[in-house]
Amino acid sequence: MRELVFARPEHVQQKLNDTIVRYKGDYFWSRYHGDYMVKLYSIRDKDREGFIIDAALDPDLDYSAPSIGYANLEKYGAVFCSRTPVRQYQAGLPKRLIQCWNLLYEDKIEQPQNLVSMKGFRDMLYREYPVFKDAMRYCMNPNNDVATRAFTRSFAIRAYNDIVDVQKEEVTVVRKVSLYHEVTKIGDYDQEQKAFRLNPRYMHDFSLTRLYNAGVPICLH
Repeated sequence: MRELVFARPEHVQQKLNDTIVRYKGDYFWSRYHGDYMVKLYSIRDKDREGFIIDAALDPDLDYSAPSIGYANLEKYGAVFCSRTPVRQYQAGLPKRLIQCWNLLYEDKIEQPQNLVSMKGFRDMLYREYPVFKDAMRYCMNPNNDVATRAFTRSFAIRAYNDIVDVQKEEVTVVRKVSLYHEVTKIGDYDQEQKAFRLNPRYMHDFSLTRLYNAGVPICLH
């Protein structure tokens, strides 16, 4: 018996054409292929030939919306991805409903649909991130004027060189590092304590537990 959500072939086309779905635990691009059929193309391997399944009968097809968040994208740095909050009738993760915010410039990215084919976007879907220490080491490199790195889907680091003093011909530069939860800055790095000082409103058990589990040092006083 076919699922009622796919009672007719046009329902399959409406819901599963040009969207990201899961099949047997892996992510695929779904393209409508006539009748109740869709053709799935691997997210990991763009050169792999796709295969056809019956969307209404195959129990291994999971068209629930996958979780998304920060992605480390080449030339962009840490980019926070989310779904456009509009009513829509497609299942999975439609490319046209993805919006992205660039932590490097703290601004939205125009035409974010072009980013979904990048390796960092695929890594985000599979929760493949650098550990916190590696993300911090990358951001602390003074050769990068501004640097960003995500270490989970929800948290990322932004660092930049800040000129704090100019005397005669000498310039004093300090590396400023901030911690972000999604698109909100929640704390700054204390160079003396070697730990982040969180804004008071984020000093609660939920945030602290997640940050501790990720290996982030936090100032508690």
